Amino acid sequence: MSYIAINAESRRSGFPPPDCTFDSCRDDRAEQIRQAKQEWEFTADSMPQLILLLDREDHVLRVNRTLEQWGLGRVVDAPGRKIHDLLHPHCHDADCRLKNIWRSSVDQMAQDLAVEYQTEDKFLQRHLNLHFRFHRSPLDPAAGSIVAVISDISDIKQAERKMQNWNDELERRVEENTFALISTNIRLQQEIEKQRLIAEKLERSRREYSQLVEAMNQGLAILDRQGKITYANQRFCDTLGHPRDEILGRTPVEYAAAENRIAVERHMAERIRGGTATYVASLEGTQGQKFRIKISPTLLSENQGDATGSFAVIADNVEPMSTKPLPPEAGTENGEQHSHADQSRFESEHERRMLTAQVLSAQEKERKRIASELHDGIGQTLSAIKFYVENAIRNLNEQTIENSAQTFGDVIPKLQDAIEEIRRISMDLRPSLLDDIGTLAALAWFCRESQSLYKPLRIELTHDIGESDIPSTLKVAIFRIAQEAVNNCARHGRANCVRISLINSGTQIELAVEDDGRGFDLAETGATNRNPAGGMGLVSMRERAEFSGGTFSIRSEMGRGTCIRAAWPFQETRDGL
Repeated sequence: MSYIAINAESRRSGFPPPDCTFDSCRDDRAEQIRQAKQEWEFTADSMPQLILLLDREDHVLRVNRTLEQWGLGRVVDAPGRKIHDLLHPHCHDADCRLKNIWRSSVDQMAQDLAVEYQTEDKFLQRHLNLHFRFHRSPLDPAAGSIVAVISDISDIKQAERKMQNWNDELERRVEENTFALISTNIRLQQEIEKQRLIAEKLERSRREYSQLVEAMNQGLAILDRQGKITYANQRFCDTLGHPRDEILGRTPVEYAAAENRIAVERHMAERIRGGTATYVASLEGTQGQKFRIKISPTLLSENQGDATGSFAVIADNVEPMSTKPLPPEAGTENGEQHSHADQSRFESEHERRMLTAQVLSAQEKERKRIASELHDGIGQTLSAIKFYVENAIRNLNEQTIENSAQTFGDVIPKLQDAIEEIRRISMDLRPSLLDDIGTLAALAWFCRESQSLYKPLRIELTHDIGESDIPSTLKVAIFRIAQEAVNNCARHGRANCVRISLINSGTQIELAVEDDGRGFDLAETGATNRNPAGGMGLVSMRERAEFSGGTFSIRSEMGRGTCIRAAWPFQETRDGL
């Protein structure tokens, strides 16, 4: 092994080589000490903390270059200065925080204790963490030096302040949301109670309707699309002389008199195919007695307008027939005149009864629709919100603030959905705009809502009339006729555009709703006359117009659209303003 290798090995082991002279070994040891010193100084200068070596009188012996980075002077000028003077030059405050920290630290360091403080230094404009420790000399226990490590923890303190501010803000929001949710829960309980009362009213109304139908002097039955009887009131059962359980599920053909059965079968087949014509038939009771009756089925439809069945109202106030057949359709001239007059009178009475039945049916369908919407829409939403609120209040003390806030936040969209659903039902029943700002604004709102609902249908509204020119007695009629006409067009007309106009011609207030849809045959629907079988929508529009003192007309051709018009005398309505 060469001398160079032996010398290098000796430097690694810390022992001089065997053939090393005293002077060379001393030089090697000095070089090692110098290199170690440089390495430690480089390490200390690379640290972000301010590191100072002090004597027992707090004079600086050495300091790293963080001093210069903090702008407190040069490293070469630091030895011999006191730590306070080095960190707080030109400070003459006798009650300086740094001075007080050093004084309180001296006694603790004398007991070989490490001392640590955190303070906000106004002079340096930094948050500082000060760590002092006394290191005794191994040669002289009474001698030694103090190592001071000062860290800048301003970023940490700033982050702590932000975190505290966030926590304070979160707690404030949780308190606000807790109060809001408690208030919401109270309001929801009130709303649930309100909905319960509404449901009770609907149930009472349903019972009253059932009692009314059962108390009718006319027989009333409801048939499904296949012509089978799904409901029959007691009068209907008494007329035929069969118990209700036996009648339900059967068809009128099974009770038709022998001479009339073929005609009834033919008519029922037409009804299944969509026919709406009325007919006269003869039914036979249990004792063989025959009744001359007139059955005029009226279409029952769902909210979407699809037919689900029909009414069968029996004009059973005629005298029983023995075994005589129905009067012939042809005969003598006097017989024919008498038959036509009798037929006209009978049809007029039947129409009145049919309209009454239709009104009752419409009322029951509307109650059923409202009850369904309250139960399926608002009821379900309120129940979900109630569950969320109760669960959040129950777990408020067990969950973290973030989880509680998240739980409370999930309730807000559901509460908004309930509010929107209530508004929608309220607007469907009677738009508040009619009472608040009038018919024109209500029509504009309805056009916007319908256009968004029946895309891509385009709805145009024009008017040449002032709100003050519309009598209060006509506001609802005008709005409902326009609403029914647009809904019919959107559901059945297959139109691209609907135009609504409301004008004051000087002598009349005229409402027109015209579309470019497929149209329909007036003769087939019976819409040109007052035939109730022509459709409940057309009948209701005509009745609204005529009952409010106006006229109603409809024009439609297959493939060329439909135009509905209603007009009211302007001079007569001025007194209503």
